[in-house]
Amino acid sequence: MGGVRPIGIFPTIMRIVDRWYRKQAVIGWSSKQAAAGHFGQKGRSCETAVWRQAALSEWSVGSSCETATIFVDIAKAYENIRHDRLMQAGAKYDFPFWWLRWLIGTFCMPRSLHISGVALQPVQATRSVVPGSSAADLMMRLMMMTPLEHIKQICPAGAYAVVVDDLQV
Repeated sequence: MGGVRPIGIFPTIMRIVDRWYRKQAVIGWSSKQAAAGHFGQKGRSCETAVWRQAALSEWSVGSSCETATIFVDIAKAYENIRHDRLMQAGAKYDFPFWWLRWLIGTFCMPRSLHISGVALQPVQATRSVVPGSSAADLMMRLMMMTPLEHIKQICPAGAYAVVVDDLQV
């Protein structure tokens, strides 16, 4: 799409309810999750992830060790989240089921694409997280938890950082 990114804008009442639900659900769920590899959230800035990796690389060079850093960006990450996989991840990581059902319901609502002020026929999504949702970042975090666990099993000595849909190994 050449730099154009779809953003979902929900009606005002839905945005208010969505944010209220987030406050109710996130406090308990986030405190139970190990945030060791996740950045871009309260108390864990994106800059910290980059500086941590840079410091580790400098230390490795100074210690005559070898180091490598890989940065991976998942293309169209929000657009390719399957709702069934989101439900599986939610169950695995004890994400509040009541809120996950609400969110997936909002993600499946009919959408209209607007181009130059013209609205096209509504379509209904079968996958994706709406980037305008107050929970889009949490849904991506939920989806990144299992792959991060697998990577840690393969290479337990690595330093990892996840910022939304970007993985740093």
